[in-house]
Amino acid sequence: MKYISLICVALFFSCKGQTTKSLESRPNRQNEIVELIQGSWTHTQDSLATVAVDGTEWTFLYEGESENSSKYQMIISDTLTLFVDKEVKADFLILQRPEDTLYYEINGITANVMSLMHYPSGKLHVYDRLK
Repeated sequence: MKYISLICVALFFSCKGQTTKSLESRPNRQNEIVELIQGSWTHTQDSLATVAVDGTEWTFLYEGESENSSKYQMIISDTLTLFVDKEVKADFLILQRPEDTLYYEINGITANVMSLMHYPSGKLHVYDRLK
């Protein structure tokens, strides 16, 4: 039994080191995410809800309409200590405006799909890129 426990611990630490190394070896990760996230996205659960990203400006739209209150400044971070332990290696999206701040973990972004998890609710938001 001790042998199995020792193997599990060794595997955990060896995998943890590999994940950390791969993220840290990409110093331009934040710039790559900002570049990849540019454009217009539609929510997979509500086709009338879209997001437009231009530079570091993130705008929520509904039925193609926006208000000034739906515009945020976008920040990409590798930590979100308000909700997540600082040792966790992940990418986070922070949307700020004077009235409030929104927090998301970036689960993944491809050329056509963006997956975000909202903090603190844990709600998953999946978007498809508009063509």
